[in-house]
Amino acid sequence: MNKVRRLVPGWFATMIVASAAVCMYGLSQPQLPADQAPTALVETQAAKDLYDVLWLDKYPEMQSDTFKAYSFTSDNVGITMDFHSAFKLTLELFEFKASNTHITYHFPHDGRRANVSYKIEKLKKPTKHFDASLTIENDPANAGKTTVYFTGPNFRSLHNLPTPIQQQLERSGALQQLENR
Repeated sequence: MNKVRRLVPGWFATMIVASAAVCMYGLSQPQLPADQAPTALVETQAAKDLYDVLWLDKYPEMQSDTFKAYSFTSDNVGITMDFHSAFKLTLELFEFKASNTHITYHFPHDGRRANVSYKIEKLKKPTKHFDASLTIENDPANAGKTTVYFTGPNFRSLHNLPTPIQQQLERSGALQQLENR
């Protein structure tokens, strides 16, 4: 029997599905028009490139690769993902508020709080998977180290996910549920 190599490994597809669900939940929340928005909401709109995107510290190539990822939703709930391998994943939900240059985190699980600076930049030389970077100073999900995360077109929207991932969402019924929210 011929083995067919998947374009996207199943473990990576699962990670994308989880991130897409969090992002789509954030997108489904009603938003006020800009002229009726509270002042804090208007301030965070300048940081719109941060929201509803999957940020990875590196693109995993093998099942044994370790990496970290973030997703910040527009409703100020985020998720940090620590992939120990394709078979072990640690997720932690957190609350946050972002301005143009700072993110204030609150991790309800253990009460940790952090106020860190960040910046988002377009890559001068985009790679196969990434075209923008997010640098977080004193990253609370990475032991206080400065960490650079990356994103690209395939990580910005449920509709831009690679075809095999979209098909997996459709087969599971999750795509329909997410779009109906």
